[in-house]
Amino acid sequence: HGVAEVRDLLALLRQRLAEVRVPVLVVHSRGDQAVAPENAEHLFDALGSEDKALLWVANSGHPITVEPDRETVFRAAAQFARRVTQTTGEQGGSR
Repeated sequence: HGVAEVRDLLALLRQRLAEVRVPVLVVHSRGDQAVAPENAEHLFDALGSEDKALLWVANSGHPITVEPDRETVFRAAAQFARRVTQTTGEQGGSR
């Protein structure tokens, strides 16, 4: 049952990505052996948010926050969080 339940959950999540309207930072490593880079692109494209960014790193595997690119990821996440919590009223996506 476990595999079927996970598959069903993933299908539901894919359908609902377009409903996401909050700012999103997607981070993925091109060196990830567990999840293909195309998945990050599909996720990014499916998100309904107008304020979204996709950050690629190259020197890490799947557990990106403990890998060589972690400082880059931490800086980018902090910068993204600062930007989206400011009340400038600006919105826009970037890739």
